[in-house]
Amino acid sequence: MRQQLTPINNAFRPNVGLVVMNEKGLFWTGERQNFKGSWQWPQGGIDNGETPREAAWRELKEETGLTENEVELVAECPYWLTYEVPRNKPTFFGYRGQTQKWFLFLYKGKDEDAEKLAYASEDFQKEFSAFEWRRWEDFYPYVVGFKQPLYVEVKKWIESLDETGVEEEIEFDSFIWKGRQEDIEMVRTSVQYANWIKRMDQRFRIEEIRVQAVDRRHDGGLLFAKLFVKAFDREGRQVPGAVLMRGDASAVLIIIRCEGEKYTVIVRQPRFAAGLYETKEIPAGMLDDSTDKLTTAVREVKEETGLEISKEQVTDLGGFFPTYGISDEIIFLFAADIDLTKEELESLKGRICGCPDENEKIRVEIIPLRSLSEVTDDPKSLMAYWRYLSKNS
Repeated sequence: MRQQLTPINNAFRPNVGLVVMNEKGLFWTGERQNFKGSWQWPQGGIDNGETPREAAWRELKEETGLTENEVELVAECPYWLTYEVPRNKPTFFGYRGQTQKWFLFLYKGKDEDAEKLAYASEDFQKEFSAFEWRRWEDFYPYVVGFKQPLYVEVKKWIESLDETGVEEEIEFDSFIWKGRQEDIEMVRTSVQYANWIKRMDQRFRIEEIRVQAVDRRHDGGLLFAKLFVKAFDREGRQVPGAVLMRGDASAVLIIIRCEGEKYTVIVRQPRFAAGLYETKEIPAGMLDDSTDKLTTAVREVKEETGLEISKEQVTDLGGFFPTYGISDEIIFLFAADIDLTKEELESLKGRICGCPDENEKIRVEIIPLRSLSEVTDDPKSLMAYWRYLSKNS
């Protein structure tokens, strides 16, 4: 059994595992159709083009008959778990085993209704010969041996959720909030949340906000929050509710005039989330709890390049949403015109900058302004350049 943050490799079949618990703490379990006496939780393969969460809901309905009307998704395991099938056992279409993303659901209905739904499902009848709500100690000994270590890890993950208070349910701001109480409090008192709610179109109706994960800045403030929001449009249709609450940022296109030529500053840095060891971008940074967009712009130029500019040197180029579908973030764009001597320009090249508290190590590069679009595919850099040219044409 292995644990990792991404599916392991092509030798293991991508799969989802489903734990359904009732309010008594009992587990939904099924006896395998082809292995009498062997019991397990529902599971199933992830189809091409399908996300693990989509696969989880599909497999849940197919194997148990349960839908969003009967269960609530409580948590998604942040890592993948794998197991290998012994060589003397049948494999999965040539795979050595399975790599699984696990999901925890809470069933709130009558136990007998869940049983009826299970036996009414054609896929249940293909996979299982019997159904029972069972305690862990009455179920685990009957899990096939090569899966038992994985089931222990899943149980540890579930117990860790209980310890962190994932089941908290609080009503604030006319919404139902769910998650760890300290995470709920951090999100709802943050500048990011205040700005997000302030610009929310009133045609949306928010019913519930689940705080799934929170990252903090080095000073303890909110850095990122992963939310799942149950919201509806004015016709009553539920809208996609996954939100990465990142907050807003400022980015600055620096135009350096030197001996009749125009140059700009780009910074080279790793972007691990994108899998890129080094990117080329204009200086940028997130607004914190106490600064406005212009102050942030001036601060980030100083932190990332060592250049000191004044607010009077900065021109507003407007803002844009870089990732409408998942994030609340607006990036505010600015241009700063400065004059430097040849010696001052040369001193910038290769300069190492960044905020030590954020583990930044940023290398400064000077390029002709006209070549910016040739050396970067960063959207904020290109958008700032295009708006600057439009404004000064």
